[in-house]
Amino acid sequence: MMRLVAGLAFGCVLSVLTMAEVSAAAQGGKKAVLPGTPMTGAEIRAFAIGVPLESLGPDGSRAIIRHKADGTSVYELIRGEKRARINGIWTMRGNQFCRRFSRPKETETCLDYRRISDTTAAIYSGRKLVARQHRQP
Repeated sequence: MMRLVAGLAFGCVLSVLTMAEVSAAAQGGKKAVLPGTPMTGAEIRAFAIGVPLESLGPDGSRAIIRHKADGTSVYELIRGEKRARINGIWTMRGNQFCRRFSRPKETETCLDYRRISDTTAAIYSGRKLVARQHRQP
C-alpha cells in the first residue's frame, strides 16, 4: 500500500512539473536556441571583410557581397538573369555588423553573425534569420 501511495504521489509531482514546462514553453518562457556560435566583432571582420561572400536569403534571394576594409560595400543582387549593383557602408558596433545601403533609402541595420562552419555564417536581425553567407574562394 505504501508503494502505491508513493508511486501516485511521484506521478502527480511529475505531471505537475511537465504541465509547468509545457505552460512556460507555450507562453514563450523557453527560447529557441539559434544554430551556430555567436561571433565577436574581430571574428566577423576576419570572416566578412576583403573576401567575396555569397548571401542566400530565406526567401531564395541571392547576392554577392564585397565588404572593403575602408567601410564600403558593394552588393550585387541576382534575380534570375537580372543583376543590380547597390553600394553601401558598414561599421562594427561591438559584436554587431551594421550596414546601410545607398538605395533604396534604408535605415541602418545591425546584424548578429553566428558561425556555422569556417566558411559559413548565419546572419540574424534580432532572432530573425536574414541570410546565410558563404565565403567564396
